[in-house]
Amino acid sequence: MKILTFEGLKGTGKSTLLDLIVKDSGSKIIEKITKGGETWPDFIREAYNKYCPFLKDVKSSLALQFYSNLFRRLEESQREGLVLLDRGLLSLPSFCYYGYHYSKENMGFDEFLGIVNEMQNLAINNYRKFEEQTTFLIMESKIEEIKSRMIKRARESKADKFFLDNITSYITLKERFEEHAKAGLPKSVFLNLENNTQTDLEQIIRHTQRLYQT
Repeated sequence: MKILTFEGLKGTGKSTLLDLIVKDSGSKIIEKITKGGETWPDFIREAYNKYCPFLKDVKSSLALQFYSNLFRRLEESQREGLVLLDRGLLSLPSFCYYGYHYSKENMGFDEFLGIVNEMQNLAINNYRKFEEQTTFLIMESKIEEIKSRMIKRARESKADKFFLDNITSYITLKERFEEHAKAGLPKSVFLNLENNTQTDLEQIIRHTQRLYQT
């Protein structure tokens, strides 16, 4: 199994790239980790029990269902030759930022961030079985380009508005969580790909093709 995980902030072009890769490769995208509600792996259940005394809504604030969805779907896809993910391990801690505010947690954010880091460590430890098979393609775009793309979207949600209002905080957290993952998964490949123009996108497509064609 070869895993290509397309990561990055909203508006960086992940879905656009994935749609093109699907057409070229003939593979399918695994259902988004934000969709559905699957049975929790044991380590997710243990995390729920551990943090319940400290958080008002541990399931939402720590994105436990999203973590669960990711690991269950990877387990179920082990016989696939190529696995394509629209967001995965690197994006999961960032969901917690919205969860913290949405759930109106009454602990300080620095204290909460310590719990998020612990959760990320737990996820990294459980991800090691997929470590050597995974390439993380991290889409990067300028803030102005991200905002422009987001405004052009047909839909607008509370989460999108929150993201745009707090985009600089999201960038800071994204970089922090990525560095943490890179240190914890040294056998995975991490590629940061700048995507601001059509030329950028075409170069990324060619680069990605080489990853799944070899």
